[in-house]
Amino acid sequence: MGLLGVYIAQNIAKRYRDQVKKIVLMNTFYSLTKLPEMVFELVGDFHRMNLPLVYRVRSVLPWVYSEKFLSQPNQIENLINFAEQNPHPQSLVGYERQLEALKLFESRSWLHEIKLPTLIIAGEEDIIAPVAGAKEVQNRIGNHAQMTVIPGGHASPIEQPLEVVNAILGFID
Repeated sequence: MGLLGVYIAQNIAKRYRDQVKKIVLMNTFYSLTKLPEMVFELVGDFHRMNLPLVYRVRSVLPWVYSEKFLSQPNQIENLINFAEQNPHPQSLVGYERQLEALKLFESRSWLHEIKLPTLIIAGEEDIIAPVAGAKEVQNRIGNHAQMTVIPGGHASPIEQPLEVVNAILGFID
């Protein structure tokens, strides 16, 4: 679970606006919604039940990646192998603490305080952080934010790395 990064970035943009020139928020939203929360809790349950990693990974793949990406030959097996080869997998305690932090985070009330040029990148098939949520973040930040929607799911940097890089480079240049 890597969702805390956008919350950290939002806080940095708010708190250190005098030290940061621009910020990129990828697959962002202002609070965790109920459906992904339920899936993440289920994955935690699987972890507590000591189910093999393969089942935990398979349970979140449809939430993280687009159907087109997962339909590529050997893609699911490759993602499972990648997770299994991770020399530093997240512990159950780490997972639970991260999920708890996600459930408590809410930035809707203060997003308007972000006064930095902000690029929001949204995956058009992201069901964890849907485009509508990213648009809400953009609207609350206001004129300082621009949004780019790219093909793919929540892991758009993995699915569409060149599009993500080009969007970021176009923003920071």
